[in-house]
Amino acid sequence: MAGQTQFQSKPPKFTEDQMKILIKAFNQKPYPGYATKQKLALEINTGAGQLNFLPVTLITALTNNPYPRIDSREQLAKEIGAPESRVQVWFQSGRSQFHVQRKRELDEPSKQKQDEERHF
Repeated sequence: MAGQTQFQSKPPKFTEDQMKILIKAFNQKPYPGYATKQKLALEINTGAGQLNFLPVTLITALTNNPYPRIDSREQLAKEIGAPESRVQVWFQSGRSQFHVQRKRELDEPSKQKQDEERHF
């Protein structure tokens, strides 16, 4: 189905309090490392493995369609148990990060060329 994320297994269900903690944590650091996930898992009293689906699900959706329509965002929000507005903001941030990374990658060859010219 176009625009919908497919899960290999059902995502875990979190309480409202757990979701508040998760949303706050992922807004601060959208791509948490292992140690951050472990700390967060302890904080919400769950396994760190259950936290893996959130960014992967959103990253997969962003990769498939960086500009999803409202119906796709609502479906994704329902699947991960977050408000649609948070999913929309996450997509905006993801697109912005992609553009910054792409610009950095495009600027890198010109910077290397300038460095090479200085050495001669």
